[in-house]
Parts: sequence; structure tokens; C-alpha cells
Amino acid sequence: MNLARRYPVTIYVISAFLITYVLGLAAYLGLSSLQAALGTEIDGLNDSVMRFGPSLAAVFVLSLVAGRSGVTELLSRLVRRPGPVWLLLAAVFLPPFIVVLSFVFRGYGGAAPDGGYAALLTSFAVNLAAIALVGAGIGEELGWRGYMLPRLAERHGVMLATFWVALAWLLWHGPAFLLADKGEADPFLPFAAIMLPLSMLLTWAYYRSGEGLLAPVLMHASLNASFYTLVDAYPALEAEADFQPGFDWTLAGLWWLAAIGLIFAVGPRLGARFSSGRQDSGQ
Repeated sequence: MNLARRYPVTIYVISAFLITYVLGLAAYLGLSSLQAALGTEIDGLNDSVMRFGPSLAAVFVLSLVAGRSGVTELLSRLVRRPGPVWLLLAAVFLPPFIVVLSFVFRGYGGAAPDGGYAALLTSFAVNLAAIALVGAGIGEELGWRGYMLPRLAERHGVMLATFWVALAWLLWHGPAFLLADKGEADPFLPFAAIMLPLSMLLTWAYYRSGEGLLAPVLMHASLNASFYTLVDAYPALEAEADFQPGFDWTLAGLWWLAAIGLIFAVGPRLGARFSSGRQDSGQ
């Protein structure tokens, strides 16, 4: 506990890795064997602990340094008043807009999605809801933006804190590239290039909503849902030799343009002036 109080961010990052890739892997193997023995197949169950690693780590460290009140305060930020409605709309619709723009720039704009556009919109809505609740949204954002970002920002400022969160976020994905062939769908270099501008926009969403977590959760979920929807609607694209890494490099360029535009609009503090000034004993 003393170590957690002295080095809350370091202990958090270590915990995120251990929960994801030690406890999470053990849970994956155990649940896979159990489902095989029972003859069941519940999609997304086996890797549920792995997907919640960053947020579970935040809950774990906060329980050590701030007790139940600290954990309750973190969870309450999921339902805190999220700021203006346009912020939630931007969180939901900016990621698919950038994905569609990249799709058009790469010359695929005339390709009709499998099942038609109604099926595409339905797929996005379903993916968004599922990912926001049980995937990258709540599974990660309680940790990266809810716990790590504000603690680093107090010592190093918002911009440098955003950089360190982006680096930790990237490294946390590293084993998936090394062990799970993540690079086939997401080539590593453009994926790495996207981390910092995405972190800038998520930082802005966090502070612009008064340190609420609903906007970052929705933006992160929308980002992943956009990719899953693209794969659902255009399943043959991943097999095309020319699709990657060009598509992801185009995405990276557009996310950087969005982040640079944001800095020009709100300044390098990324909207931190909208912070609610929250303090707790876990900082």
C-alpha cells in the first residue's frame, strides 16, 4: 500500500499489464476450457478480463490508496453530467466520420457495403453499444483517462500527461502484436502514429466534460466500433493487398489533422480550463 501511495501511476501501469496478460490470460485459458467442456460458445467471454485490464487496474490501485470512496468516486464519473450535448455527438460521430473520410480518400467510396447502408448503420449501433459497455470503452477508460491522466497532469501538465498516457496505451497493446497477430488488421507503425492524436482528443473530451468519463468512453467505443463495422460491411477488404497499411496511414494523417485543429481551437492545455478541480486522497 505504501508503494501504491508513493508511486500511484507506476503501480497502476504495472497492474494494468499484470491483470491483462497474467490474470487475463489465465482466465482466457480457463474459460476456453470450460466452454469447450460444456459445449458452449459465448462470444467475447473468454477474453473479458484482458479487455478490462486497464480499468480493473484503476479500481485495484484506488482501493489500496483511497478505499471504497475512491473507487465509488471513479465509477460515479461514468454517470456524471457529460457537458454539452454536442460533445457527446462529437464523441460518437467523429471517429466514423474520419474512418469514412479515409475510406473515400483511399478510393473505396463507391463500394456498396454488404447488406446495404441500413445494415451498416445497424452494425455500427450494435458495435457501439457492445464496445461501450463491455469493451474498450468502460474496459479501458476508467484507467487511462479516469485514473492515469489526471494524476500525471497534476505533476507534469496536461499535454505531457497526454503523451505519457498515449505511450502506456501503446505499450499495453504490444503483446497483442507480438502474440496475437494484431498487426495483420492493424499494422504497428500507423497504429503507433495514431495513439498520440487520439489521446489528445480523448484528453479534451475528458476535461471538456468536467472530468466525466462518458464522453471518453463513447469516443473510444466509437473508434473501435467504426473499425468493426468496416470489417462487417466490407469483409473482402482485409484480403486486398493494397488495403493495408495505406488505409491506416491515411487514418493517422486525418487524426493528426483533427488533433492539430483542436490545439488551435482550445490551446495546448486541451480544454483543462473546463476541469472540475476534483481532488481525492488517491492522487
